[in-house]
Amino acid sequence: NTSMFVRGTPSIAAYTLVSNFDSDWPRKLAVLSLALAAAQPEGSAAQRYTTVGGIAFAMMILAANLGARGWYFMKWRALGQANRGRLSSFFAPITSFAVAIVTGLVFPYMGFSKIQSGGKSAVQLVVWNSFLVALLFVISDLNSVQSFIVVGSDTCNQDNTNICMGIWFAMTSITCIFAAQKIRPPSSSPSNGEDEEDKD
Repeated sequence: NTSMFVRGTPSIAAYTLVSNFDSDWPRKLAVLSLALAAAQPEGSAAQRYTTVGGIAFAMMILAANLGARGWYFMKWRALGQANRGRLSSFFAPITSFAVAIVTGLVFPYMGFSKIQSGGKSAVQLVVWNSFLVALLFVISDLNSVQSFIVVGSDTCNQDNTNICMGIWFAMTSITCIFAAQKIRPPSSSPSNGEDEEDKD
C-alpha cells in the first residue's frame, strides 16, 4: 500500500525493480526483532529492548498501512508524481514509509474502506470509530484489565501516557472529521440511470 499509494509505483513488481529494498522490509524487521527477543536470556535488558523494538515496528506498520490507505482515499498525489521523479530510489522507500506513518497517526480513521462512501456516512463512521477507541481506552485503564494483560502495569504511573493519548485522540478525531467532510460520495454510473428509465 505504501509503495503504490504514497510513492506511486504501479505494482509490487515495479517497486522491486526501481528500489534497492526488498518488498515488505518493515514486516521482516519486526519479525527479526521479535525473533531476537525470543533468543535472549529471559528478563535481560537485551530482551526488553528487542521486544520493544519489534512492537514499535509493528505499530509503525499498522500506522503506515492506515496512512497509505487514507492517502489513497483522500486522493492525494503520490510522491513520485509530486516530485517528478526527483526522489532518490534509495531514500524513496524510507521517505514514503515515514510519510505514511505520519499520515496514519494524523488521519487514522481515513484508512477504513467504508470512508469512500463520503458525505454524512463518512463522518458518522469517523464519529463511531472515535467513540469505540475512547471506550476501549477507558476499559484498558481499569486496573483489573491492566493486571490481566501485563502483570504489575496497574501499579505504574500512567499520567503522561493518558495525557498523550488524550491529546492524540482529540486531535485525530477533529482532523478526520474535517477530512471526511471533503470526501465526495461516489456518483451513480450512467448505465444505472438508463436501466431505471427503461424500467419506468
